[in-house]
Amino acid sequence: EVATAVRLMHQARLLKIGAMLPAVLEELTYWAYETDDQRAWALLSRAYNSAVSLTRRLGYTGDALAFVERGADTAHRSQDPHLPLLLTLQRSLLLIGMNQTRPALTLLDRASRDVEPGRADTYEVAGALRLRSAVVAARARETGRAWDYHGQAVELIERGGGRTDVLGLEFNAPNVAIHGAAVAVELGDLDEASRRDHDIGERSLSGLAQERRAHHEIDMSRVHVEIGDYDKALDRIESAEKVAPQMTYFHPSARSVVAHLVDVKRTIPEPLRRLHERMSA
Repeated sequence: EVATAVRLMHQARLLKIGAMLPAVLEELTYWAYETDDQRAWALLSRAYNSAVSLTRRLGYTGDALAFVERGADTAHRSQDPHLPLLLTLQRSLLLIGMNQTRPALTLLDRASRDVEPGRADTYEVAGALRLRSAVVAARARETGRAWDYHGQAVELIERGGGRTDVLGLEFNAPNVAIHGAAVAVELGDLDEASRRDHDIGERSLSGLAQERRAHHEIDMSRVHVEIGDYDKALDRIESAEKVAPQMTYFHPSARSVVAHLVDVKRTIPEPLRRLHERMSA
């Protein structure tokens, strides 16, 4: 069930995750406290990790923060050194949502130092932390630091990362590539973002999970809005909706793009009208 929740998150099927997670959390909580088994604690921590992802995406920040704390406690009880680092990844996203980029970077740097070598998930965890750090640094407008983190992720891929997916973090070459475009977007380097988008191509995107593909489409719609190419911006948002509709409707950047397009277009085309109505429902 925990693995299913991770898979559904990659598919951005938020409603289905919401329907299944409460029972999973209740069952695992019982078994963890009843048996004090490390595997039960580990599964419970990963279930809480999915709960954080879900509530954050739906805009329930208070619930997400509560789940982070519960997940962190169960992660430590599992005695798996990497599970607390997954909660750091989640905590960093919540912090940047509060415009607390520097504390987020501090946490991520500390977590990167705690990655243990020689484990099956070492490259995966280390790489995910580098990618998150790159985007957070870009959001903080620390250009050199952002590209340095991204370069470290590229080096990890070249050294053998991306071959395992123990925790479902999707640390692979296509995901590293779209994070490069995301870094450029956050830094406001629209030419670099467009260049990287062109280099990525549809073939690389097709190998990514729906959630990651939709996120890239949303990022690129932001680029086209900034340069005033509103038709292409709408095309990219529509692509995101086709790939991951539930994620797109709730994503704050997608909502911002759609609201801007409604404001600037004299005649609102039907696809944009439909998107706006669904986001406003």
